[in-house]
Amino acid sequence: MTTGYARGRGLEYHAIARLLRDGYFVVRSAGSKRAADIVALKPGQVLLVQAKGVAGLGPAKWNELYDLALRVGAVPILVERPRPRVIRWWLITGRKDGSGGAQPRVPWTADEVTA
Repeated sequence: MTTGYARGRGLEYHAIARLLRDGYFVVRSAGSKRAADIVALKPGQVLLVQAKGVAGLGPAKWNELYDLALRVGAVPILVERPRPRVIRWWLITGRKDGSGGAQPRVPWTADEVTA
């Protein structure tokens, strides 16, 4: 049986592999309870990446990631696996209010970030 931690780690490794292919230098914060699981760097670009499985990212963690990215001039990215074999990348575009309405995010691909 695969644990939630193992599934989350697998999603992080998937995200890291993609970022490396896209030319980023990547650092993973193993077992992190911080705002970002992954920091990815390219000249003039800093991504703060949070990887989440089925449960998604609640308002407190969402806003922590968004606020930190704003403070340091980084791009807040959410990678999620809502169901097996489905992985989605999102650019977080604003704070989450927890009302259950539309989430402030848009689909993201690495080539959309420019220096």
